[in-house]
Amino acid sequence: MLYEERITIKATVEQIWKFYANVNQWSKWDPDTKASSIDGKFETGATGWHQSPTGPRTRLEFVSVVPQESFMVESRSPLSKIQFDHQLRSQGDEVEVIHRVEFSGLLAPLWGRVVGKVIYRAMPLTLQALKVKAEKSSKKSAKGRKKAR
Repeated sequence: MLYEERITIKATVEQIWKFYANVNQWSKWDPDTKASSIDGKFETGATGWHQSPTGPRTRLEFVSVVPQESFMVESRSPLSKIQFDHQLRSQGDEVEVIHRVEFSGLLAPLWGRVVGKVIYRAMPLTLQALKVKAEKSSKKSAKGRKKAR
């Protein structure tokens, strides 16, 4: 079972990536994150945890981190796993941001219907919040460059 949402943000990939890479601060921009943490650097193989506002703390494994391009975290549930995929695609002065959530394993149909619906409802809110923060950051950077001239 797969859920996907996209949004276009007027910012650079680097500006957006900073929000992803700062795992301990995800709750500052993601309304579906109560708290989060990473053990070590934001790189493939790292581990950490995430807690939504209404759910328990869940262990995460960073199964793929490609700087400035994408990252995927994986969480395991009884007899299934959930993969959260985040991709950035530069399009001139904008970036297309893609978030996917995929459930697999024996209980994936059940988890996908129960938990997946909750996650899917939150995805547009998360992307919109990221857009607001990143575009605000982009405007601050542009103002700083103008003052430096």
